[in-house]
Amino acid sequence: MLRNIRTVVSFAAALALAACGGGARTPSNGASAAPKVRVTRGAISARSAGSVTVNGIQLSTASSAVRADGKSIDQASLDMGMVVTVRGTFDDRGGEASEIEMEHAVEGRIDDKGVDFVVVGGQRVHVDDSTEFHQSRSAGLASYSVGDVIAVSGVADDRGGLRSSRIDDSPRQVAPAASHDDFDLQGFVSNIVAGTSFELRITPDASERWIVTIAGLTMPAGFKDGARVEVHSLSAPAAGTAPVLGIITASAVDLEDRLDDADDQGELEIEGIVTSGAAASFVIDGKTVLTDASTKWLLGLSTDLVPGVKVEAEGQVDGSGALHATKVSFRAGVRITAALQNVSWDGTSGTATILGVPVQLPSFARYDVAPAEGLRVELRGNPSASGTGVVALRLMAATGGNTDRVFIRAVVTSESSARLTILGFDVTTAGAQFKNVDESLMSADAFFAAVDAGRTVVKARAASLSNVAGTSFAADEVEIDGDE
Repeated sequence: MLRNIRTVVSFAAALALAACGGGARTPSNGASAAPKVRVTRGAISARSAGSVTVNGIQLSTASSAVRADGKSIDQASLDMGMVVTVRGTFDDRGGEASEIEMEHAVEGRIDDKGVDFVVVGGQRVHVDDSTEFHQSRSAGLASYSVGDVIAVSGVADDRGGLRSSRIDDSPRQVAPAASHDDFDLQGFVSNIVAGTSFELRITPDASERWIVTIAGLTMPAGFKDGARVEVHSLSAPAAGTAPVLGIITASAVDLEDRLDDADDQGELEIEGIVTSGAAASFVIDGKTVLTDASTKWLLGLSTDLVPGVKVEAEGQVDGSGALHATKVSFRAGVRITAALQNVSWDGTSGTATILGVPVQLPSFARYDVAPAEGLRVELRGNPSASGTGVVALRLMAATGGNTDRVFIRAVVTSESSARLTILGFDVTTAGAQFKNVDESLMSADAFFAAVDAGRTVVKARAASLSNVAGTSFAADEVEIDGDE
């Protein structure tokens, strides 16, 4: 059973945004904010001629200055999965990008490779079915071998790894072999020994690190503990002993201060994986995020905030660089509660299906319960890059009274009278109960009026597995969870 999950989501979102003129539709709370100069950072989730979508915002690139790794590039080089920082005039739906900066997290030679990871200069890079690749690498990770030189876009996770959203060939791949050992890595400075060395960590709170030797180099203005930098080397790192990942002999160190700039109002919007902390104070993308009683939590509760979850935080940046969040939004992703089938599990990673949807079970996911045939679970994950399956991020034993009930939760990709499309399922609602985001009952007309295809997240429940046949899902309850 083929379900084009991700492609349909991106296409429907683009259509919805275009139809709204990049944000004309009034949000469900009735507010309508005029576009202002803003900064947002995240992975490109949709790409079309003249626009990119980042953090759910469709941004025109018609007048954008685009840079990659400090060099000007053509807009056509931007692609799905690239992590970018965008400055421009936009609201929560769309607008104009004036500057787009793309930076690779690591670039270098593959030293080791497994089923779902590669190691580059000591950095473990997780690769899954949601990772984007250039079209010339249609086999994905299988297209690469140890010794190939790659450039990785992605975000740090809570286990010291880098969760890749895109992998491309480095230009050095076709350059003379002498340049294949060149190595570039972004990270955060700590424990400076003036004129001699410093430690580099992928996030400020990471325990593993590199030792970077800098004898004879002049450090850039603003170089200090906690600064985000990119380290360049003409050789691959020498082997280290844990927790030291390697010894890097730097040829240059660049300050990546542009990536931490707020907008003209001192605000910033970032997306990333929570690497440490709890709801009141946590770290994503190397930045401390603080919340208080006024913070608005979307698509989840403050108690859901634990290391490993992916969120978007928006708010004011203070003098110390901490972000005081006015809004924290959990990335919607996919949630399915049903029984696992066709399980192949080696104790670390594997595959399965759930309601007929293919599921990748990667080694970096969190398993509260071991995958097993027929086990009823709650699966949380992301759509695969191909749009035909789900990458598991967490697997939990399903709880609740009626063990025959099934649930699906994701962004609605299309809607019409009495019908929704969610995860490729045709969800019919005849006789269903309709609930608002606060779980209050609402009429069918009010429910469908509140659903914005491409943005609204809905949870649908079927009374039993017999109500699901192929792509047909007869719901007895549908509930709005909020907007992406």
